[in-house]
Amino acid sequence: MSSLIRLSALGLVTAVSLTRITSGAMQVTETFTANTDLYWEGVSNRTAPNNYGWSATDMTGTAVNPPGPDGIPGNADDGVATGAGEFGGMLSRGGPVPSFYGFDVGSIDPTEAFNVSGVIRSNAADGAFFLGYSTGADSFPDINGDLKNFIGVLVNDGKDVFGFLYTRNRNRTGAELPTLDLTIGAPTPFGLAYTPPSGGVGTSSLRVSVGNASATANFENGFAGITDPLTRFGIFPARNGTSTAEVYFDDVTFTSDNAIPEPASLGLLGLGGLLAMRRVRRA
Repeated sequence: MSSLIRLSALGLVTAVSLTRITSGAMQVTETFTANTDLYWEGVSNRTAPNNYGWSATDMTGTAVNPPGPDGIPGNADDGVATGAGEFGGMLSRGGPVPSFYGFDVGSIDPTEAFNVSGVIRSNAADGAFFLGYSTGADSFPDINGDLKNFIGVLVNDGKDVFGFLYTRNRNRTGAELPTLDLTIGAPTPFGLAYTPPSGGVGTSSLRVSVGNASATANFENGFAGITDPLTRFGIFPARNGTSTAEVYFDDVTFTSDNAIPEPASLGLLGLGGLLAMRRVRRA
């Protein structure tokens, strides 16, 4: 697709502007001002001890603006922080299996570039979670803690940042990025920028930005070639143990083949849900 779409939801009123770009998928900006549970996918994200997804809170505040799609703050394409409404909450290592909350991005091949940016606030030096592109709940860690089909970051103990690529066979490549530790309790701009292998073969990389610092995780030659197309952008807890992370995100821009539904579409989704409920009650 060839449109840059930025959508800002307020209730069911959505402001849409289009900027033509030369190639690639869309960049979708989600402000979380309205409840995204209607069109984001949730799997056991509200089952105790988990409690994460859309929230009416304002943990990230309005003092820190989100960076533009490049993930680097202080540039002309920076966004403007919005008020209450964000996504996140409590993600437990000891919760139900699998667990996930995310957006259907269509199909992003590991040989294609993608970007993510926004504002993050980690409230506890505990737990661990993954944020990035995956195949949704199907990517959830196995008993050994290994994912499949994932490109993004692991944040451990609420602050330690790792960049990882996991293949369809649950093999991984990546590294810790110790210069990017999050400050607990502080809203911080962040960004992910994935560079695919040149010509579809060779080494790929993920540049991660936290505040004004950036670092790159390089992925081994050929790993992108044995990773399936990524269909979801989202978050899920790590596995093994019982510790719980508390984290919030707002004003997130991410690469997607699919746009956020417009108000009419949201209405149809809601009507479809009501009709489904009526059918169940009559059965």
